Amino acid sequence: MLIVERLLLLLLKDSGSREARASSMAPVALRAAVLVDLVQAGRVSINEDKKKRLHIIDHSPTGHPVLDAALAALAVKDGRRVGTIVQWQGLRALELAAGSLTAAGILDETKGGLFNWFTRYPTLDPGPEAALRAHLEAVVMGAAPAEEADGVLLGVLQAMNATRIVLPKEHIGLSGREIKRRIKEIAEGDPASTAVKAAVDAANAAVIAAVTAAVAAAG
Repeated sequence: MLIVERLLLLLLKDSGSREARASSMAPVALRAAVLVDLVQAGRVSINEDKKKRLHIIDHSPTGHPVLDAALAALAVKDGRRVGTIVQWQGLRALELAAGSLTAAGILDETKGGLFNWFTRYPTLDPGPEAALRAHLEAVVMGAAPAEEADGVLLGVLQAMNATRIVLPKEHIGLSGREIKRRIKEIAEGDPASTAVKAAVDAANAAVIAAVTAAVAAAG
């Protein structure tokens, strides 16, 4: 399962609506996640300098519909900064990931509101999300080894100030400061390639910037 698909499962309630803690930032975070997926697939790279520009290095299909659709959409953004791309609505990461999970029978798709103007993705098969949550809890508690995707997911959730969606205190007994320290330890111990690490850093920085801007606007 792609990182963007896993992240979407974590950001949706079983009813199909978004978790309140992450509602406004979900599209931004999901775009960031799919960029990391594309780096892992060897289709794009991200500069390691301060500008964090994205470059398409391979236009060939990956064979995964989510990645191929995202790669095609990004053709017009080749060379742009990651911070700009994660704000771009033309990269429909949420809809692409939801479509993939719906095709797999994990989510359903329903319409509602006047003229069916909003879409929800209620859970059909809770198994994959439950397993993912249990795994991430075990990783943070040190009871299971971390996989490359775990550091990405936890880092993005932390950038969104939404780690409690997956790691509620009543389940793991850790404070926010302790969770932050553990996520840092997991990231530092991640054997990911330099290219992936650069992508993760850029994605997290872009999400943090978006969160900061949203908070400032609301204030």
